[in-house]
Amino acid sequence: MKLMSGKNWVRMMVGTFLCVLGINLFMVPHGLYTGGLTGISQLLRTLVADVFHVPLGSFDFAGIILYVFNIPIYFFAYRLIGKKFFFSSLICTTLLTVLFSVIPIPHPPLLGDDVLASSIVGGYISGYGIGLILLAGTSAGGSEMVGLMIIRKKSDFSVGKINLAMNLIVYLCCLLFFSVQVVVYSIIAAVASSLAIDRTHTQNINVEVKIVTKRFTQEMKEEILREMVRGITVIPAVGAYTGEKEDMLYILVSKYEVGRLYQLVTRYDPEAFFVTSEKASVHGNYLKKLEG
Repeated sequence: MKLMSGKNWVRMMVGTFLCVLGINLFMVPHGLYTGGLTGISQLLRTLVADVFHVPLGSFDFAGIILYVFNIPIYFFAYRLIGKKFFFSSLICTTLLTVLFSVIPIPHPPLLGDDVLASSIVGGYISGYGIGLILLAGTSAGGSEMVGLMIIRKKSDFSVGKINLAMNLIVYLCCLLFFSVQVVVYSIIAAVASSLAIDRTHTQNINVEVKIVTKRFTQEMKEEILREMVRGITVIPAVGAYTGEKEDMLYILVSKYEVGRLYQLVTRYDPEAFFVTSEKASVHGNYLKKLEG
């Protein structure tokens, strides 16, 4: 079972490295926090260090806490998502944990006392890394994985809702235990991260994809249905210039699935033609996920 292409393995590894680099080198030295499950792990790390007076030095065990959180998530995810996506995400999460532990936290901060610059640079670098991970057709687990599982059971749910909920928890805790400045700069970092992801990877929950292929086979159809758990509309077409018969596949996917779909289709037809449209507004009889 081939999980990803060589190009996507590189994207995933570089993206994971950049994600941790942005957080450990620029955000953590100033006591800033990311959103989602990573931010919650960072808060617990700080709580343990403060309560038990554990000297952290340049070591950050937030990645280990994050991995512990991901264990039950992956346990429930195994039967609910495609096996290739499951294993590639598990590898990505493991690599993320290792890098969080080995990339040292600089003292003093690289950009000195300029917290604003550190939050922008750190947020953008980490966001660009997350974008590469998503572009590779995988994820780093956490809140994204939880959201993807929930939309299998609850059609009107979105990954963004659980990200928003976790972000609110992180920033409310920051406001309670730290200062307004920490919250403000952490939010600035989150905005910079979102902008970077937006430049790297499709950011909308509903993405309209049209694929023109000359090699649409039963095997391709079955794998899309099995791995993506998405419906497909197949429209017969004819190339105006060549006169050759083709098929146009019409499919709606989430922002986290565009890379996976591209990887899957090009494995059968490297010359397939893709058109993606962002901000697709969906009404009527449409299910976000097929029953698995």
